[in-house]
Amino acid sequence: MDEKETISEVINLVEEAQKRNKFKLADAIKGRAYPEKSVVIYTDIVSARELYLLQNEMDIVAMKRDLEAYTELETKARELAATVQKSKLVFHMKGLGQEDVDRIGDEAQEGNTESLAWSKDYICLLIANSVRFVEDAEGNIDDHDITLEEAKELYRELPRESWELLVQAVEQLTLATGVFQGITDAGFLPKS
Repeated sequence: MDEKETISEVINLVEEAQKRNKFKLADAIKGRAYPEKSVVIYTDIVSARELYLLQNEMDIVAMKRDLEAYTELETKARELAATVQKSKLVFHMKGLGQEDVDRIGDEAQEGNTESLAWSKDYICLLIANSVRFVEDAEGNIDDHDITLEEAKELYRELPRESWELLVQAVEQLTLATGVFQGITDAGFLPKS
């Protein structure tokens, strides 16, 4: 092969590599995965608060170097920790697509004339639709679809901090794509 043929072949290879191919948008977005997250909640807040106060007391006793008192407090702390562990619930959650978010918005609006009632129903429905299943401390699974009324009961019964963990998870999971686009647009991550 002479030099002209080699150059011609290289040019053809470069042009072929630079040529844009076609794709089908429907195929590119079909089966898109949504982010997932597990949120751990402890429902026995009375024992958790007692444990927190006991740990503060243990710190004071440790500074006094009273080994006997510390050992007694440590035993109580282990018992309380075991009690708190028994109240563990793990909410396994998944992000929602835009169609689901739109449907939930419409559903929350049905029968609600007040914006506060609408937003409460909206958040409850977002959480209900994001929860794939809940696992208790013993590994038992509840995988039924959570209803609006059940989500409202969670809102009423869960400690505020626990409810906020679920709300934060929904925000992170549902907005993950938008956040990623914002980061790449701002130049924090390279665009492909």
